[in-house]
Amino acid sequence: MEPMLFKYVSAWSGIIFDGWDDSELTRGDEVTITGTVEEYDPEWHFKYDNNTKLINISSVTVESTGNSMSAVAVGTSDLAQDADEVESYEGVLVSIGNVTVSSVNSFDWSVVDGSGVECLIDDDMATMEANSFMSGLEEGTTLTNVSGIFNFSFGTYKIQIRDMADLGQLGIDDDFAGIAREFALYPNFPNPFNPETRIRFQLAENSDVKLMVYDVLGRKVRTLVSDRMDAGHHIINWDGLNDAGTDVASGMYVYRIKAGDFIAHRKMLLVR
Repeated sequence: MEPMLFKYVSAWSGIIFDGWDDSELTRGDEVTITGTVEEYDPEWHFKYDNNTKLINISSVTVESTGNSMSAVAVGTSDLAQDADEVESYEGVLVSIGNVTVSSVNSFDWSVVDGSGVECLIDDDMATMEANSFMSGLEEGTTLTNVSGIFNFSFGTYKIQIRDMADLGQLGIDDDFAGIAREFALYPNFPNPFNPETRIRFQLAENSDVKLMVYDVLGRKVRTLVSDRMDAGHHIINWDGLNDAGTDVASGMYVYRIKAGDFIAHRKMLLVR
């Protein structure tokens, strides 16, 4: 695609960009940017694939400063991983109200509103203060509102919290009993991959979990999980190594999960 001029003019014009050298930007700047619209960023291949982004930035011009913009009010069901229009929110400043933390994992938090459908929030863009605050979030924690930039990274859609202003008043729902979930094993991301990929799965209840990687001949390559895990969403990284810590060859592999009576498997392709 040829380089194009992009002017950020409204909440629905959101797009992510980086890579400029001579411009210091602050929130509220109106900018004109010259770059290339792309779904594949070679610099951030593993992290941001499939996130619409401006790359190869050649110029950034500040047109005005001190501007404010209201967030787009949405529900958690609009931002769920499999929602019909979820991709349309990429790069958009969004806000959801009256949410409860429904699960916590090593990478992000699931929140849910009255719809009963979960979406993710994350702290990758957060200030130190907001990051510290979020580290204390637990299942059953309530927030009057959550705002942030919606993006796609590491294979999942999520709201990126920026600072404390994005986090509403905190409380505790003592009656929160969790939400109904199903067991599920999702496609890994990226796929094909080199050298790393992430495997996402969901547990309907606390379970003894075994997550294994096999070659196409059925020989075990790597044990990724062999432990008891809590109900909710989980993401596990595979770095392309076997149990001995050695790089495995390019080719097709199978990852298989057993959690209680739930058994599922999927294929993935490693290309070195």
